[in-house]
Amino acid sequence: MITRVHCMRFIGRPVVIRTRDGMTHRGILHTVTGDGIYVRPVGGATTRLANETDVNTANIDVLQNIPQLNDDVKETFFPFLFFPFLALAALGPWGW
Repeated sequence: MITRVHCMRFIGRPVVIRTRDGMTHRGILHTVTGDGIYVRPVGGATTRLANETDVNTANIDVLQNIPQLNDDVKETFFPFLFFPFLALAALGPWGW
């Protein structure tokens, strides 16, 4: 088993990582934490879901290029929310 101290020496260097399930990851070691390591991919590789079956690169897009739908967001105003704070402010001097 590789320890955290062993991995700390390779921060900022290109590494090849083989996981327990046999996957190989190549990249630059960015951070080593108590929970794991963070690797920046080399060559513009993108992150994919483990269960993704469609590996066509035409389906990959930057988040900024995906159209944002704001239909599910509505601005609301709830003035009654301030009544408890008004009551505390009015009754506060009597508590002192």
